[in-house]
Amino acid sequence: MNIDFHSDENHQKMKEYFLSVCRSDIPISSNIRSHYKKTDLRDAYSVLLPNSATDDPERLARHLHENPAPWFHTLLRIRDLLVAPLGIKTSRQFERDAKQQKRDHISFFLIFSCYRHEIVYGLDDVHLDFRASVLVVPPSADSPCRKLVAVTVVKCHNSLGRLYIRLIAPFHKLAVIGGLRQAAKIGWPAI
Repeated sequence: MNIDFHSDENHQKMKEYFLSVCRSDIPISSNIRSHYKKTDLRDAYSVLLPNSATDDPERLARHLHENPAPWFHTLLRIRDLLVAPLGIKTSRQFERDAKQQKRDHISFFLIFSCYRHEIVYGLDDVHLDFRASVLVVPPSADSPCRKLVAVTVVKCHNSLGRLYIRLIAPFHKLAVIGGLRQAAKIGWPAI
């Protein structure tokens, strides 16, 4: 794509281009695509990466979680207040557990595996298991730019998990889309 960045109009178009978040299919190259035989939630959202952005999925994932949408922490506090009486761990409990176990983590999510173009992280609890990944997809015939794809898969263990995921799914979608937009707006870590 050849755009004259010196014009204000084209600079604005380019900014909007890289802030656009799209629902995606889970790429075949994703290591969590078939992590669970049956899932209760699976989704993927993508955003284009500028040429100056790193290919390191861990750096991209950390940037994404360190720069959530402005309202995310309020939503997380409300979630924690509502689930604690049900025996579901709060985000602080998960983060404390990760530190006590001396496990690598991003925010309060445990890192399960790292690959050249994807990092897999998530949580396991009594009600459900959750895996997410940040995957860097190279340019293709469909897209002249690299993409960052945020993938989520969830497997519920019981009726509490299924109820939880039904209630949380709309907020999950907002948090992923808002987080990708916010991280892109701030600017992705450079190469």
